[in-house]
Amino acid sequence: TRRMADVAAIGDALTVAAAAEQRAKSEDCAGMEDIAVLSKLLEEMAPPPAMGLEAPLDEKYAFITANKGTGNNEFKAKRYASAIKIYIDAVEALSRECYPSRERMMWDYAARELVAQCYSNAAASALKLAQQKVADGGDGGGDDAEGARANFAHAATLCEAALQCKPEGSDLVKVLHRHGQALLALQRPEEAKAALERAADKEPNNRAVREELVKAKRAVKALLVEGERALFNGVDLRAAGLTSKKEQRAQEMQHAIEAGFEALLDGNDEEALKHFLPLCSEKMSADSKFKPQTMQAAYGAGMARYHRSSYKEAASLLSTFFTLLQENNWNFGALLGAISFALHRALFHRSYDLKAP
Repeated sequence: TRRMADVAAIGDALTVAAAAEQRAKSEDCAGMEDIAVLSKLLEEMAPPPAMGLEAPLDEKYAFITANKGTGNNEFKAKRYASAIKIYIDAVEALSRECYPSRERMMWDYAARELVAQCYSNAAASALKLAQQKVADGGDGGGDDAEGARANFAHAATLCEAALQCKPEGSDLVKVLHRHGQALLALQRPEEAKAALERAADKEPNNRAVREELVKAKRAVKALLVEGERALFNGVDLRAAGLTSKKEQRAQEMQHAIEAGFEALLDGNDEEALKHFLPLCSEKMSADSKFKPQTMQAAYGAGMARYHRSSYKEAASLLSTFFTLLQENNWNFGALLGAISFALHRALFHRSYDLKAP
C-alpha cells in the first residue's frame, strides 16, 4: 500500500543519510554539499506517522519496524539519546494511534514482540550513555556520576518495561542480560544475580552473560562479608573485662580475624582458615576472656569450610559460634536468623555425607 511504501522510503532515506554522513567523516569531507543536504534530512525527518486504528495490522507492524530500524541506525552511529527517543516515541505512538488502549496493543503478540525489542534496544542505548559518563569520570563523583546513575536507572526501568511484554528466546536473554548490568551498576547485586541466573539458564553457553553473572556473584559475596564484618566490629572488647596484657593479646587476635575476613572477601578460603583456625581451639573456647574473638573466628572458619564443601567441619565450627552467641547473650538480633540458616544448611550436608555410601 501507499502508506507502507512511505514508511519504507523514509527508512531508506534515513539509512542513506546516516551512511553518507559516516563516509564524509572518513573521506576528508568530500562532497560536502550533498552531505549537508542528507544530514539536514537526517536531523529534520520525523519518524513515519502511525497508521491509525483502522489500518491493517501489517501496516502497524511496518510502522514500529521502521522506527526500530531508525533507532538501530542511531545506535550504530553512537547517537544513543536520539535512539532512545525514537524507540520510545514509536512505542507510544503505536499504542496511542493504532490501538484502542495499551492493553489491547499488548494482546497483539506480534506488536508486543516488536515493542519488547524497542524497549530492550532503548535499554542498551541507556547503558551506553551511562558507560560514556563513567568513562568521562562518572565513577569519581560529581555531575558525571549522577548522570551515569540516572542512565543506569533508566536502563533498568526500560528492561522492566520490556519484561512486561513477555519476550521469548534470545530477546528474553538480551533483556535479562541488560537488566543485570543495570542492576549491578546500581549496587543491587542480589537482583542482578537473579536476572543473570535466569539468562544463563536460557543460554548456558552465552559468554557475556556468564561473565556478568560472575561479577554479580562476587558483588553479593562482598556485600555479605562487609555486612558480617560491620556486625562483628560492634563487639566491645573492653566491656568484656580485658586488662592491658589481655587486651594486647585480644588486639592481636582481632587483627588475625580481620585478615581472615579480608581473605574471605577475596575468595581465598584457604588463607582465611590459616587466620581463623588457631583461634578456634578448645582452650580458646573455654577462656571467657577471649570468647568474643573465638566467636568471630568460629564463624569465619565455618563459612570458609562451607565454601570448600567441608560440611562436617563447617557444622562443628558454626555450632561453636552459635553456642557462644547464646551463652553470652550478645545482641546480634538480625544475625541470628542468618547464622541459624547457615548452620542448618551445613548440618543438612553433613547428614547427607553420612548417608552417602
